Amino acid sequence: MDVETILKAMDEDSVKAKIREIVAEKADDLQLLPEPLERNFADDSELEVIKAVLQDKDGEIESLNKIIEKLKSLLGLEKDAKEKANVTVELLSTKVDGKTQAIHELKSAQEPLLEDKKRLESDVITLSQKLEFYRDNFSDDLQILELYGRLSEQTRHSLSGIFKDTSVQGLIACGIQEKNISNLWDYAKSETVNGNNDDIANLISLFNFFFKRFKLAYPMLSLQDVNPGDSFDTQAHIKHSSSINTSGSINQIMLHGYVNSKTGKVIKPSVVTL
Repeated sequence: MDVETILKAMDEDSVKAKIREIVAEKADDLQLLPEPLERNFADDSELEVIKAVLQDKDGEIESLNKIIEKLKSLLGLEKDAKEKANVTVELLSTKVDGKTQAIHELKSAQEPLLEDKKRLESDVITLSQKLEFYRDNFSDDLQILELYGRLSEQTRHSLSGIFKDTSVQGLIACGIQEKNISNLWDYAKSETVNGNNDDIANLISLFNFFFKRFKLAYPMLSLQDVNPGDSFDTQAHIKHSSSINTSGSINQIMLHGYVNSKTGKVIKPSVVTL
C-alpha cells in the first residue's frame, strides 16, 4: 500500500481510533515523534502531525524514486553505449584482420615480383654490356651499312662492281680489299670533280670508314696530311674546277687522298680548291 492510500484512510474515524490504540500500546516509542505529539495525542491534531510526517517522507521517497529512475536510465544508456562499443570493436577487429590478411597476401605476391625485378635488372646489365661491346667493336660496320643504304639507286648500281654482296659482312669484305679501296676512291674522286652527285658526302664518308678498316691490314698506308693554307702541289694534289686561283694556298680539301707513309709516295692525290 502506498503513502497516498494511507493518508486517505487516516481521514476515516475507524482508522483514527485504531491508530490511537496502537499508539497507546507503543507508548515507549513516543519519543520518536515530535514533542507536541508526545504532550497531546488524544485529539485529531495528533493525526494531522503524523500525516504531515508521512507526507514529508512520501516527498522524500518520490525524490528518491526519481533519482533511482535517472540512475536506471543512465545505466541503460551506459549499457547501450557498451553494447555499441563492443559492436564497433568487433567491426574494427574484423577490418583489421581483413587488412592484415591483405597485407600478408600482398607481401607474398611481392616476393616473386622482387625476384623478377632482380632478374630483369641483371638482364639489363648483361644486355648493356653486350650493347657496349657491339658499339665498341661493330659501330663502324653498322654506320657503313647505314651509309650504303642512304645512297641512291643509281650510285649503288655504279658501285655494284665493287660491292657484290651488300650485307654488312659482304660490304666489309669487299670494301677492305686493296683493289676495291682504290676503285672506290676513284669513283668518289670522279663524282667530286664532276660535282653533280648528291651522294658525294656519303660516298666520302663511306670511303673513310673502309680506309680505316683497310689500314689495319696495311698500316704503312695513311690518308694524306693536307690542310687549308698548305701550298698547292701538282704532284700531291688535284685542283677542283671550282677553284678561284690556279696556284697558291689550298682553300678546302674536297677529298683526301692517301700515301705510303714509309716511302712518302702519293698513291691517290687529294682533291682541293684554291
